Amino acid sequence: MPRIPLHRFIAIAVVAFFLILSYYHEDVSQTFVPAFKDTPVEDHVSPPSPPSPPSPPSPPSSPPSPERKPENKPENAPATTKQVAQAHETQQAETSKVELHISDVDDAAFLHDVLKKNNVEPDINYVMRTIRYITDAKERPMLTNTSQELFPLGWKKVKLDGINKLPVDTLDPLEIHVMKSPRPDEIDASELLFGVSTTYKRFNDKVEGPVKEWVRWLTDGNGTSNGAGLVLQLHETTDEQLAAAHKLLTDVGIDATVIHSDPSLDMPGRYVDLVPILYSHPSRASRKYLALIDDDTFFPSLGALMKELHSYDPDKENYIGTLTERVDFIMHDRVPMAYGGAGVFITNPLARTLIGLPCLDVNPLTGEYTESGFQGDRLLYHCIKNHTSITLNYLPRLNQLDQWGDPAGFYEAGHQPLSLHHYKSWHHARPEISHLVSDACGESCVFQRFGFDGKGASKWVLNNGYSLAEYPTGIHWDMSKMESTFDLGDANSWASGKEDVRLAFAYGALREGLSHTGKKRAWEALGGRKRADGVVDMIYVKRRGDHRWIGEHEKEEDRENVVGTGLHRAWWGLWSWSSCCMWYMLPVHSMSVDCSWLAGVLGLDDFGMRMKMGGEVRIEIEMGDEMIWDKWGWN
Repeated sequence: MPRIPLHRFIAIAVVAFFLILSYYHEDVSQTFVPAFKDTPVEDHVSPPSPPSPPSPPSPPSSPPSPERKPENKPENAPATTKQVAQAHETQQAETSKVELHISDVDDAAFLHDVLKKNNVEPDINYVMRTIRYITDAKERPMLTNTSQELFPLGWKKVKLDGINKLPVDTLDPLEIHVMKSPRPDEIDASELLFGVSTTYKRFNDKVEGPVKEWVRWLTDGNGTSNGAGLVLQLHETTDEQLAAAHKLLTDVGIDATVIHSDPSLDMPGRYVDLVPILYSHPSRASRKYLALIDDDTFFPSLGALMKELHSYDPDKENYIGTLTERVDFIMHDRVPMAYGGAGVFITNPLARTLIGLPCLDVNPLTGEYTESGFQGDRLLYHCIKNHTSITLNYLPRLNQLDQWGDPAGFYEAGHQPLSLHHYKSWHHARPEISHLVSDACGESCVFQRFGFDGKGASKWVLNNGYSLAEYPTGIHWDMSKMESTFDLGDANSWASGKEDVRLAFAYGALREGLSHTGKKRAWEALGGRKRADGVVDMIYVKRRGDHRWIGEHEKEEDRENVVGTGLHRAWWGLWSWSSCCMWYMLPVHSMSVDCSWLAGVLGLDDFGMRMKMGGEVRIEIEMGDEMIWDKWGWN
């Protein structure tokens, strides 16, 4: 065996020293890169089972009058400026750093808690798989097929009331290749300022309240703001409620300013009034884009959204948004406006122009707005159209989601949406749970599809974060087309041999829906958590009484069916001693040390270290083309 030169021996000894130190000494490991703090994970409580979706009302033949006649107050903008400045100054003085703590909870207890909160019986058929993401894919395909079998060992019957530990996944992790994209703790959204107008009752409601969703895209997921600002305007709210709302937001890490709405304005007026409020915000000078949103607007890919917004010069007047997906709504409204629930983005120059326009002027004879608008987004559009030459910059990846019924067709289509809307009313989804997978694999993998083999001819598709679907007889249709699962209402108007094309503008031709055919069975995400080691656990459930997944001659199963997944990050990297001595991470301990001085002393320009980490750690130390140390299988 060849002798190792002295300088190489010293390098190996230094690496070994830091490996041992970081693994066994918590204080030292946290000195360099603070590990996750030990805190309870936020509970993701599902709302009660919703009633059957109502038939959507026909579009009104004429706009209704505003709910309250607003006063035309020219001094409104200066008053708003003063109000926002004072509120921001006071609230920022009261704000203290809030830490969200993350801790490991026993797997069986966690699963039992999720199922209990969602009224799922404890006697279940259970299976679990571990997935490791490798961020080396060049693109994000609509469907990534693998040759891996998903559940080769089958299901196990489990009574959660009688066990302390769940069956362990003894198989090697499934490896999935994804495109590198930022995780929530890697996003700087400081160029964005959002404005929302709602009521305290709705804000504080256990089901309708938006904080559990906002915390996913307005913070880093660990209790600190991601830089984005939020201005919350509350209607008919006391000072005590205002303070309580502000405390609730800042306690979870959201950079929020909470103010009273103008009591003289109705709902459309309060919406448009957000423009001068945002423009007068103390942080506005550092923001590039101002956004008007609903309290049920969700942004699952904030990094991708900002990349799209960068196509529009923030120093010019820009009005950015999307239309509704419904062709019938577009033809009825006949206005190419940005629909508010998907998110309406304006630049500072446009906001400055709008403040000087009579957007909220009222006709004294009719009591209605002179700009014509019974909805806030339409009132804003008419003010822009009637007084400027600016037209809508169409951003189709924003989503209004104006359809009722089962939303699976949209969420299982493999797209990377920039916004979501109506997920608590027109349809029901849990984006705050789905978004948890971004902590493991980055924002681009949310709702990404991965295909696996099953037993015999069956195929499985993981719609990441939303559902896991089995196709027992295989897939014999074009998966690039969206499945028709929606309820658009008023079906009789599309009879007499006419095809329903109301969603064709947004989604293209839809493929046939598979519910009640026996060709598809789906497990939907009911819960999830991020553990202290960075692993994300997801729980997917197929309810025993869900008749969508029972074919014509099939019988109902006698148990609930539950799938658990453990999602691991896998890092690949190659570093030169000229830039870094080492980067090392175990499930709890992490550290980073700059040892460029050592490289200079020892002349180790040809020295590199490659690591693959997740639930396992692989470390390879190389000098030139010679492998000198290789260790596999640490836990």
